[in-house]
Amino acid sequence: MDAVGFPLFFGVVTTMVVIPNLLINCVPAADTPLTNASIPSHCPPLKIYFPAFKGGVSSPDATTVTRYEHLDSVLISNATGADGSRRECQFVCLYGQWTGPLCRRMDMLQKADPNYQPVWQSCYFDPATYVNVTVFYNGQNISEPMSGSSVSSGGLFSTYSSKITVFPHGSRLMFRCKEVGTFIFHGPSVMLCSNGQWEAMPQRAGSQAERLSVQHPTCEAIPELESNLDEKLLYPPIITYAAYGNGMAAPYFDGRLLVYPGSDLNLGCIYEPRRLGPPQWTWSKSINQVQAQSQWTRNLRRNKMEWRLQILKIKPADSGKYTCLTPAGSSHSIVVEVSAVDCPRPWEDEELLTMGTFQFNTTASFSCVSGHRLIGPTELFCQLNGQWNAPVPTCVPVSCPLLNFTDPRLYIEANGTAYDDLAVFSCAAGFSLKGSSTSKCTSNGTWSHPMPTCDHVYCPGFQPPKNGYALETIHEKYLVGKVVHFSCHKGFMATGPTSATCQEDGKWGNPPPKCEVACDTPKSPPHGRLTPIKAAYRVKSHVVYECHSGYRLVGARISYCNPDGRWSFPVPECLLDNSAGGSKRGP
Repeated sequence: MDAVGFPLFFGVVTTMVVIPNLLINCVPAADTPLTNASIPSHCPPLKIYFPAFKGGVSSPDATTVTRYEHLDSVLISNATGADGSRRECQFVCLYGQWTGPLCRRMDMLQKADPNYQPVWQSCYFDPATYVNVTVFYNGQNISEPMSGSSVSSGGLFSTYSSKITVFPHGSRLMFRCKEVGTFIFHGPSVMLCSNGQWEAMPQRAGSQAERLSVQHPTCEAIPELESNLDEKLLYPPIITYAAYGNGMAAPYFDGRLLVYPGSDLNLGCIYEPRRLGPPQWTWSKSINQVQAQSQWTRNLRRNKMEWRLQILKIKPADSGKYTCLTPAGSSHSIVVEVSAVDCPRPWEDEELLTMGTFQFNTTASFSCVSGHRLIGPTELFCQLNGQWNAPVPTCVPVSCPLLNFTDPRLYIEANGTAYDDLAVFSCAAGFSLKGSSTSKCTSNGTWSHPMPTCDHVYCPGFQPPKNGYALETIHEKYLVGKVVHFSCHKGFMATGPTSATCQEDGKWGNPPPKCEVACDTPKSPPHGRLTPIKAAYRVKSHVVYECHSGYRLVGARISYCNPDGRWSFPVPECLLDNSAGGSKRGP
């Protein structure tokens, strides 16, 4: 940072620290004469946007002056700071830019050190300083030392070391004992970072001097003595609490016991010796005696007897201070705040399903209706301040990725990529689908089945028919559309189709034919003929012989094909018929 000396209005020369991130209205006027080619000589009108200067009066009046020369300054008097204190602040025109503000408290003007300080200084916080004290910032427990240089709560504070945390001006911390009722709390429950100093914020309105005089909070442990009963008389009793009947009770950030309306609240006062009689519960507001009952009960967790006050169906009117007064005169109090602290319900998102309650100190589960997916956490914790510990999730429609493919043989019919949309796959002729023929867009945004592939369809190889052969070369497999022809050896004839075609389903259109025993076609006798004429004749079939006119048949007129592939009679003869009666036929 650069340091520049300049005179203040009351005649004291001090040093202003130029803070780059506090430059105000930094653009110089276009017609400004420059003393140096790169340095503007005056500043534009001062526009103050800082809420810390509420009620302040500027001198000279920043609303009327339109031009400020180099080293001109503006004094803001009677400004109200974020913590309610009154301050005096100053801006200075340096080389065409407003710098500042630098401020000092009004109640410090009479002290020896009149120096101005940058607005606003940060405060340092060391959790190790607070023993048995739980500290909260914006609902977050920061009692444990933070690690590294992480930034928390949206960047509102960052770690200075492994233990010390730096908070900006205006930060507010809330304190309570780590176990409400087991410790006695001393000091303020709220501390405010005010320009580099932690100041106590009293529960009632008070002067600045009152805030500065309060010490830092501490927690005094109440000892649980086991032997010296007389010494116990010197200490206040321990107070326990528990909520029943689907109720909820938890210590608030400032030590109050926050109870949800309708809960059955038990307040226990652990006090010994019992020989002096029971303690007495008192409260700051009137409670129906039917609701409030007192009795001796054993505290199972501590294995001690306690004088228990039970308040049934507690309501906001029962809020107040509850005090346990022992027969020895010692007492201990707990402040009960009955309030229906609920976290916001996500009514606007109709697709968002919730399970659980929205009460403070409870966890709610979130999911989406079918066809939508959850963006955000599945569970949220409702904090004591009525805020979720993280943003409420949302539901967005499920969409599956596009079905991209490069195989030209694969065909897809799909009606979209939204939830429950269906894609149907098929292959070109001659190819078979490997994988599922359908795929559905599921609720998690993925397809139910992977993309199938298309493979060539093959028909298996075959054995040639017995007593026959294939006219083409035999292979192990055949592509779709391939035709194979068959034939039978001499003395055999085919039964069934003599060709087969490989079909799209990978099967042959028909099996190879059977080659059965057959008789060859006999020769026709000279000057005669036979019927019918075939390439081969099945067993038991026959032929008929006839002679031409003027000839007579010598031999069997009919011959049958025997199972051995031979004809039952030899081929007859047709001889010239010289008789007047014509030819003579055989049997």
